[in-house]
Amino acid sequence: VITNRHSGDVIDIPQGSTTEGTDLDQWPSNGGANQHWDVTRLGCGLYSVTSAEDGESVDISGQSTAAGAKVDEWDYWGGGNQQFLLARNSAGYFTITNINSMDVLAVPGSSVTAGTLLDQAARNGGASQQWSFTPA
Repeated sequence: VITNRHSGDVIDIPQGSTTEGTDLDQWPSNGGANQHWDVTRLGCGLYSVTSAEDGESVDISGQSTAAGAKVDEWDYWGGGNQQFLLARNSAGYFTITNINSMDVLAVPGSSVTAGTLLDQAARNGGASQQWSFTPA
């Protein structure tokens, strides 16, 4: 389970959709498989993050390098938009940096609203860009 430091919500596949391209959101933890993620070391400090529900990968939509690009799920094919660097800070939280864009996964506007769609943004050190990983 990957939890946002600011909102306390987790990365979620809305309504448990298994459709490629489904945008990921934040939602209160409910124990569903659509909120469980497998983090796999790829080597060279890189990781993939795939859904325990359907095996789809966390993906930056359309391989975008633009700030504000949506985070979705897609079949894993090994592209840079599906590979991430995980960096732990002194408080024990992680940034999840996409190697294609070098932007981080974020909750836009520091929203605490359930259902807010995730995006990528330039790193600013804010709590809405920090995540914790908890075994499910």
